[in-house]
Formats: sequence, C-alpha cells, structure tokens
Amino acid sequence: MYCTQHLFDEDMNLRVEMSKRLIPILEDQANYELVFQQDGASSHFSNDVRAWLHENIDGRWIGRGGAISWAPRSPDLTPLDFFYEVLSRQRHTQAISKILMI
Repeated sequence: MYCTQHLFDEDMNLRVEMSKRLIPILEDQANYELVFQQDGASSHFSNDVRAWLHENIDGRWIGRGGAISWAPRSPDLTPLDFFYEVLSRQRHTQAISKILMI
C-alpha cells in the first residue's frame, strides 16, 4: 500500500499532529507492510523527532537513524515534488470550476 496524503499544515505542533493522524493510519494498516518515510531534512532530523518515531512506530519508518535505512539516490524513495505541485494545482482548478458552474 502506498500512502501519499499530506498530514500536516503550517503552524501545527508536529508531535501532536503525528499522534492524532499518523498513528491511526498506521494502526488501521497493521496487517500491511506500511512504513513512514522520513525524508531526513535537517528540520525533521532532531533528536526529539527520532525519539518520537522510535517510541511510537519503531521498526516502521525509513530514514537516518531508523531501523530501515534510506536507500541513497533511490528513485523509489525520492518524492517527485514537481509532480505533487502540478497535481495540487489541477485538483484545485477542478474544484473551483465546479463551484463556478453551480
């Protein structure tokens, strides 16, 4: 199973939001081999974040310092940021068009 939904908006407490949103998603998928992909960006790699990941989803996250190592330069694990931007614009364009037709 591949989950690409965005979990967080700006100005949210990451630990609170991860507890409220990520844990239920992982628990719902307990019978699947679903893992959380940690991108390793400096702001996401603090000791607090890694401690939270080890405590709450140990063995089910990919990233530096995790049980599953990040595969270097892997096209399978590298998000296509430009694709998400284009897809997001198309989604919003369609929604606005429907509103205008009403």
